[in-house]
Amino acid sequence: MKINIERSKGSCTIKLSEEEEELLNNFKNLSEKSKIKIMERTKTLAEIDAEAKKEEKKKSKCIEMHEIPGYIESYTLPASAGKGVDLDACEKIMLKVKDKRLIIEANFAVRISGDSMEPEFHDGEYALVRTQPQIEQGSIGIFTVNSDGYIKKLGAGELISLNPKYENIKLHEYDDVRCRGKVIGTLDPEDIISIEEY
Repeated sequence: MKINIERSKGSCTIKLSEEEEELLNNFKNLSEKSKIKIMERTKTLAEIDAEAKKEEKKKSKCIEMHEIPGYIESYTLPASAGKGVDLDACEKIMLKVKDKRLIIEANFAVRISGDSMEPEFHDGEYALVRTQPQIEQGSIGIFTVNSDGYIKKLGAGELISLNPKYENIKLHEYDDVRCRGKVIGTLDPEDIISIEEY
């Protein structure tokens, strides 16, 4: 409802449309009981309308974000969920993903190979990794042990496989163990638009 207000010498005149005048006249002719009902109903409708507009705005924003792809660096060789691979010796590629929100907190991605981290992580997915030199015990990370790369849960003196049919990797004093970062999510193959070389 649009109301035009004109001010002149301390007074104001409100100009109503024909529709608004009709509503106001009808309202004036109602009983007090009916007026209360109308006021409650209009308040409810206004709240419903405001919520619908908020949801529409949110959906519009989501669609807009989905239309913006993003890029993230990845290794050409996978981080093994079973036997490790040498991450430092392999080249890197760029993954173009459909929605940049998926990768906004990650520094790089590593493809997962094997099933030792199922049911949480699956063969062929990409682990999204935030770079940090160490992670808290019980968290999932990317580790190199004597240059072999793994995605594992950090335990006390061992790297743990989530799949019980696989043995954990015991860590010894003489091992060169490095944390490459914390796993903060995954990318499914369908999340990836293309794989591009450097």
